[in-house]
Amino acid sequence: MHTGQTTLLTDGGRSQNRDVLWSRRGTRIAYSSTRRNRSDRDIYVMDPMMPTSDRRVLQVTGGGWQPLAWSPDESKLLVQEEVSVAQSRLVLVDVATGDTTALTPRDEPVAYWAAAMSADGRGVYVTTNKDSEYQRLAYLDLATRALTPLTVDIPWDIDRIELSHDGRTLAFVANEAGVSTLHLLDTAARTHRRVS
Repeated sequence: MHTGQTTLLTDGGRSQNRDVLWSRRGTRIAYSSTRRNRSDRDIYVMDPMMPTSDRRVLQVTGGGWQPLAWSPDESKLLVQEEVSVAQSRLVLVDVATGDTTALTPRDEPVAYWAAAMSADGRGVYVTTNKDSEYQRLAYLDLATRALTPLTVDIPWDIDRIELSHDGRTLAFVANEAGVSTLHLLDTAARTHRRVS
């Protein structure tokens, strides 16, 4: 029912609540919050239609944590820990249990940024500067941890990515000397083309 009424979903205090990420079905959100101690940025999950469902799924140390992507079945969250502009790592979190699986080495001087889970849940499309001076689009296999670069032919940073609902097409933006250009990747063939 549309009443125009607003409902406070978080504590309304001095905590920072951000990085809201909707689930694929649109029934839950994941977000980061400092409300536990006003410093560490824990990860929470909630059905916004039922604010009492709010619960912490990952307690962390540090302020650089944020959810990046839901798995297709919404059982897991891909979470990033930003250590610095030049270094971050990826962790997979089981939403039900809070168990974590490190996907990238903890102390590796590599940055991982934009990400999307593949439609089959077996991998992650991610931008990273691993083995490159640019943020390239790559595919991270969750079973083997093998990272396959997908845009070695583009000598520019890849800024943003978005996966279609059926998982067949991934749109990404390359920053070509300050000009944003849109590309589409066929995820089955792993070929891409510039569209603007």
